[in-house]
Amino acid sequence: MEKLSESPTTTDSEQAGDLPQRRYTSTRQVKFDLNLRPFIVIWELTQACELACKHCRASASPERNPNELSTSEGKNLLDQISEFGLPKPVVVLTGGDPLIRPDIFEFIKYSRDLGLATAIAPSGTPRLTRNALSKIKKSGATSISLSIDGATPEVHDGFRGVEGSFETTVKAARVAKELELRLQFNTSLTKLNVTELSKIAILAHELKVVTWSLFLLVPTGRGVQLNGLNSEEVEDVFHFCVDLSSFLPIKVTEAPHFRRVLKMRQEAIYERRDWKQFLKPGKLYEKLSSDFEQLLRINDTIEFTDFALSDVKRPPLVINAGNGFMFVSAQGDVCPSGFLPKVAGNVRSTPLADIYRNSTIFTDLRNPAKLNGRCSVCEYLDICGGSRSRSFGITGDYEGDDPSCNHIPKASLSRS
Repeated sequence: MEKLSESPTTTDSEQAGDLPQRRYTSTRQVKFDLNLRPFIVIWELTQACELACKHCRASASPERNPNELSTSEGKNLLDQISEFGLPKPVVVLTGGDPLIRPDIFEFIKYSRDLGLATAIAPSGTPRLTRNALSKIKKSGATSISLSIDGATPEVHDGFRGVEGSFETTVKAARVAKELELRLQFNTSLTKLNVTELSKIAILAHELKVVTWSLFLLVPTGRGVQLNGLNSEEVEDVFHFCVDLSSFLPIKVTEAPHFRRVLKMRQEAIYERRDWKQFLKPGKLYEKLSSDFEQLLRINDTIEFTDFALSDVKRPPLVINAGNGFMFVSAQGDVCPSGFLPKVAGNVRSTPLADIYRNSTIFTDLRNPAKLNGRCSVCEYLDICGGSRSRSFGITGDYEGDDPSCNHIPKASLSRS
């Protein structure tokens, strides 16, 4: 299976029957200074949740913490996010399960009244009813993200720890589409469910998601007990995602080296090289590709035949933890990411903008000169930089290598 594309302009060489040399955008850059404002702010309204997910970053439990930001403190936080200025950051209201908070719809409306693009990430529990989804829509949410970690109840419910979660989530996804809410699927990648990706892709296509977001496991919270993919398997998944990126709008979270893989595939096209011979995908890539092609053959309602010449639906945005991205916990602690739990300050005592612009960890993460190891000399540093969260989670050093990346930079090879 193969896909990549560029602009639809036909060149003289194409008219002459040569291999197409189409141009496509492999990444997107924000058009403002990330030192001044983030692109996105994730606010964890609560850590309470009725699910018991194996990977849960928050190690959620059913009961709310009495020290959560109050309604007035939450509105003040939204005010501070709005005060970053134009373009205003995107706000994602998450948890735990944000629907557990009775003021959730008040927060959505307040955020939208401030002019903030506002999304919500609820859990697949019985709270996720048609009435709740209708209130989410009426309150002004621009989109909703739902977690699908398997293509069957057995796999998904086993991952989420509660029977019936798959059925509830898929039903909610269909209702969300009826209500014309923009729908995103989130899938956490581990060895437990990686072979489900082809089936989940078909389901995501059926439900017409605007984005399928794959979360590459970071060992934090309950996730420390799970086995993540090794670096070769990660590379295979990335190649599969590149192939699928004309079939589905895909993003990969805590995996900036996906941008490096996409760029390398682009370079292979520019150089008229067979990318498979050049980049040598492994057995997992072949399995995922074979599974997907088989599913396409038996599903005659899906038209998708040309990987090679179709466009990348969603070029990845060049932002990383602390660099365009920030996280606020239920108790007001501010971190570069929910997966990098190193506290830079608390909104109860320090203005959010001051934490983002001036705290040591945030300024470090926006300074590539602070990196060490392979990442510091990588030729793709400008579009990648490695997952700072995974580096921290595995090595305790947020400036070190990302262990899930197997790329050897040219500078390292020249010194060896």
